[in-house]
Amino acid sequence: MTDGPALAERFDDIFGQLTHHHELGQLLARLHRRKGELLKVLDRPEIPLHTNASENSLRVCVTKRRLPGGMMRADGRQTRDVTLGLMMSCCKPGISFFAYFG
Repeated sequence: MTDGPALAERFDDIFGQLTHHHELGQLLARLHRRKGELLKVLDRPEIPLHTNASENSLRVCVTKRRLPGGMMRADGRQTRDVTLGLMMSCCKPGISFFAYFG
């Protein structure tokens, strides 16, 4: 990306600032230490800027876990979570869950 070096320099200007506020200074320093990770999107624009897809995949499991009368034993919960995970994994590329197990 052509703006990469300019944005990296601007990142240093913003997050390399010294401040009289202790907590703000700590936050700026922490973000500055993560510069490589935070600017990775400049080299890899296909990386999503959010985790909505991951969170949506887990939503079904979390909802089922909160339902009253759900699985009480650990092995039942694990079986349910694995099954739901497989179902969600099959849904994304459009594979039938039941056809997957054939």
